[in-house]
Amino acid sequence: IKLTENTMLAEDITITSSNHYFDFDSSNIFFDGNNKTITIENVDDFSGLFKNGDASMDGKANITIKNVKIDISNSTVIQTRGFLCQSHFGRASMNILVENCSVTGNLTGYKSNGFFGEYTAGSYGGEVTAKNCSFHGDITHQYSSGFFGRYSGSYGGEVTAENCYINGNITSIWSCGIFGTYSGSTSGTAIAKNCYFKGDIVADNSIGIFGNNAGATSGIALAENCYMVGSLNSGWANGIFGQAAGSSGGNAEAKNCYFVGQLKGSGTGITIANNDLLNISNCYTVDTKNGQYWND
Repeated sequence: IKLTENTMLAEDITITSSNHYFDFDSSNIFFDGNNKTITIENVDDFSGLFKNGDASMDGKANITIKNVKIDISNSTVIQTRGFLCQSHFGRASMNILVENCSVTGNLTGYKSNGFFGEYTAGSYGGEVTAKNCSFHGDITHQYSSGFFGRYSGSYGGEVTAENCYINGNITSIWSCGIFGTYSGSTSGTAIAKNCYFKGDIVADNSIGIFGNNAGATSGIALAENCYMVGSLNSGWANGIFGQAAGSSGGNAEAKNCYFVGQLKGSGTGITIANNDLLNISNCYTVDTKNGQYWND
């Protein structure tokens, strides 16, 4: 369905087809879900609810999606896409806002994302913000993320998650809570403000907030006033940042962040980050298993 004017959802709807979605065809418009529930029911390879640009086409500017509630009900999404927004959402487009939205259900597919697909606001730039949004469910397949897929905000783009949170567990490798790997890399920017992850991480190289290589290659990745509450049950599982964040001339910073929970794994899981390149200021850890507290 092409969206050319402001639109408000009048009632709950159920989608049972993989190729039913909204496509922003004009700038300066909003979609208001009116706090109605959109159920994606038993759909394999769902396309993603909203499209605004793709790998070869710029998106529209000044777009707002608000008050949308999605129940993904035993469905999967096309690889690299998000249930709310498809890959390359907001490509080369400024002032894109997703506000007061939620996604509920487990991510069970390879490279699947709750909110945004890979390269959101990436490739030729763009600016996308998620504000006051939440994901409720477990992440059970690799290279997946609750909010932003891999490479979001890369290549000159900028993505921000503000007042966003996840309630759920990560049980597969290379998966993340808020930002997927390489977010904010290659001269891009990825920012998490006042965000948190509540749950356990039981898989290698999985992280609560930022994935590996965030802000790498002259990019920027910032976690400010963010935290994780839960357990790190696997080696190389980290609370706030993954490995190599800010590498290759990039900048990654954890500011006013903390971890509260248990370190159960026999590996090298680190509460804030396993990364000597990370700039850390005013961060701390509370190990509830051993009753220890320390500044990072």
